[in-house]
Amino acid sequence: MNPQTAGIRLCQPADIKAVTAIYAHHVIHGSGTFELDPPSVQDMTQRHANVVQLGLPWLVACRGEEVLGFAYAG
Repeated sequence: MNPQTAGIRLCQPADIKAVTAIYAHHVIHGSGTFELDPPSVQDMTQRHANVVQLGLPWLVACRGEEVLGFAYAG
């Protein structure tokens, strides 16, 4: 993917650390979740595995290798 172009692709295990950081920011500073404490990388890895095991998509928005956001079906 061109480093200047944003795109959407399937989340890979290497993306989970960035996904966790993005989500943690919103747990701490936002109101879009009922969680009080940000989940760990291990927790997010398990959540990702559960979604993928169901055959559902977990996507990341990225620019080059930088993960900008994520979305998944549940």
